[in-house]
Amino acid sequence: MSQTKRRELWTKVHRYLGLITIPFLAFAAATGAILAYADPIDRLLNAYLFTASTPVQPGPTPLLVDQFQRTHAAFRVTAFQVNLPRGRNVPITGFDLTDPARALKQVFVDPATGRIIGQRSLGPALTRGGFVEAVRVAHFTLCAGTIGRWWMGIIAVVWLVTIPVGVYLTIPRKAPRLQKWKRSWIVKLASALPRLMLDLHTASGLWLLPVYAVLALTSVCLNFNDELFEPVIERAFPPVRQAQAAPGHGRIDDFESALRLGVRKAAGEDLRWHPALLTYDAQRDVYGVAFTDDGSPNYRALGPVKLFFHADDGRDAGRADPYHDGAALWLERALYPLHSGQFGGQAAILAVFLAGLCTFELCVTGGYVWLKKHRSRVSSRNARRPLAGSQTGDTER
Repeated sequence: MSQTKRRELWTKVHRYLGLITIPFLAFAAATGAILAYADPIDRLLNAYLFTASTPVQPGPTPLLVDQFQRTHAAFRVTAFQVNLPRGRNVPITGFDLTDPARALKQVFVDPATGRIIGQRSLGPALTRGGFVEAVRVAHFTLCAGTIGRWWMGIIAVVWLVTIPVGVYLTIPRKAPRLQKWKRSWIVKLASALPRLMLDLHTASGLWLLPVYAVLALTSVCLNFNDELFEPVIERAFPPVRQAQAAPGHGRIDDFESALRLGVRKAAGEDLRWHPALLTYDAQRDVYGVAFTDDGSPNYRALGPVKLFFHADDGRDAGRADPYHDGAALWLERALYPLHSGQFGGQAAILAVFLAGLCTFELCVTGGYVWLKKHRSRVSSRNARRPLAGSQTGDTER
């Protein structure tokens, strides 16, 4: 195949695959940019739930939650943050034991009085309380369940294919290639609109190529995590055999006891991080303590180290330590921090936010360039048709 034919083929591949992905990729980019700052947006929209009426420093959160659990026996607490900033109500996640669906809810408690300020369902909804979760579900599944998740995974695969194809099409066909290629990296704002849109599409695609590649690859892995990613890496990298569980330390009756046991266990393992999150799995009757570098539930690097304990006797119920538990867990834990930018703190989160905006711009400019060229191709075909008809008529006469 000649170079011209090969280039025409890849141009069509880039064009039509791009047209398929544009609406879905633009939607994913816009919602992804919102999710980069999901927590601040959620707190802003629901300030009446998160902000305490009096700016007091919360006391020991586990003690407050244990007291709440004793006075609200019908509500089964499943998770809460150990450390909270001054002036913040305490959000407690759990479910109503009388609810057959066991739908997760979040109750907000005043840190000074223990009084319930308000509550919300943790499901997606077109309300202030459910907006961020609705954006998250729409970003991941288009609110269409497994089918939507698979479709967005296919879109991510197509995006991953179009990235190298797009780079190939920017490379000049004739020498001096490098000198001519420099023009593709530059946006001349004084250019006419068609040229400006082409420059924006080409240059943003080149400059942000590594970011786009990471976002596309992690999207594929996250969307097909259960069906493809986890089975492959667990077969390729068998899990590290954990040490046999130590004897129990006695029954765990509350979160305060679970926290003390977790801190003691972490100290024995020379884990110098701080407890950030306490959890309870009602089905397994297991408490969990998550540790992070600063005591907040963040996903910097590979995220928290989690220790689990059986409630009946305090025996070890496992751990999740991506820094020491083998390559499989390392790879699994790397996906979300890389995709969200949380691996590198606020600077990386800002980069992902800007990448979302640029991906949206890539879709808009790509659509504009296609429409402009499509109209030009249609006009050229229409201009040739009368001439062809005239020549045919002359021949027949």
